[in-house]
Amino acid sequence: MAGTTWRVRCAAAVAVLAALLGAGGCALVQPTIPVAGGSSGGAPQAQAHGTWVAGDSISRASQWPSHVTPAPLPSVAESRTGFLRAIDGRTIGSNLTTAIARNGVPDRVVIMGGVNDVRIANPPSIAAITAAMAALEAEVTAQGVTVIWATEPAWTYAGPVGQINQWMRTRPHVIDCAGSVNGSPFNTYDGVHPTAAANDVLGRCISARL
Repeated sequence: MAGTTWRVRCAAAVAVLAALLGAGGCALVQPTIPVAGGSSGGAPQAQAHGTWVAGDSISRASQWPSHVTPAPLPSVAESRTGFLRAIDGRTIGSNLTTAIARNGVPDRVVIMGGVNDVRIANPPSIAAITAAMAALEAEVTAQGVTVIWATEPAWTYAGPVGQINQWMRTRPHVIDCAGSVNGSPFNTYDGVHPTAAANDVLGRCISARL
């Protein structure tokens, strides 16, 4: 009797599940992979032409790109990524090239990053980081994109990030606004990320130089 009761209940459960699936009440959901290619929420989406932003958490759509005038810039930046440091296989460079493949070629891209490469245990050398940056610049430039490097603000990691910023200053196109917020400890809430006020300063500084 117990076995018969179990079979009846199991059959009933299967029937209910089948009904739900047939009525659209249940569906298999594919996991969302946080690969860049467009900005979330109400931020502008990365589309062919125009100017994009690439980088790490400092350059996400809700950060300084949202303060750029006359209009916010779309961002394909992802938190914790670096030029060599990968998150689930993704780097600043691969996020950018994936977005280009999916959405079309922008006219320009503003790239800010480097802090996540130097803040890890046993970080790569500055030479290795800048070599990866040079390779990314060459790859994207070959597709007709103007690469504009933007110096990254740093507080806790000012020394090594400063060396990366110095490399950026040697490139054909660079926006040097890190110093507009680096000078005060009140412009960061954790020694790495700018405050809302500092993001506004960065956005206005970058706007004036685009």
